[in-house]
Amino acid sequence: MAGLLEQAFLMGLGTLAVTKNTAEKLVNDALSQEKITPAEGNAFLKTVEEEGAKTKQALDEAVNNALKTSGKSLLPGYKEIQELQERVAALEAKVAALEGKPAEK
Repeated sequence: MAGLLEQAFLMGLGTLAVTKNTAEKLVNDALSQEKITPAEGNAFLKTVEEEGAKTKQALDEAVNNALKTSGKSLLPGYKEIQELQERVAALEAKVAALEGKPAEK
C-alpha cells in the first residue's frame, strides 16, 4: 500500500510539473501570436500555479491521511511482533506435542 501511495504522490507531482510547463508553452505561443497581453499571460500562469499548489496540498493530505489510517497495518510495532512471535512459538509447541517431538527454540 505504501508503494502505491508513493506512486500516486509522484504521479501527482509529475502531473503538476507537466501542467505548469504546458501552461507556460501555451502562454508563450499566445503571446507570440499576440492573442493575449503579457498581463493576461501572467494572470493565467498565476492561476495555474495557485491551482497546482492547491492540488499538491490536497494530494499531500490524502497521502498523509491514508498513511495515518492504515499505517498500523503497514508497519507493525515491536509489541505486535513480539505477540506474533509468542503465538508462533506456542503453535510450534502444540505441533511438536502432537507429533511427539520436542519444540524447537
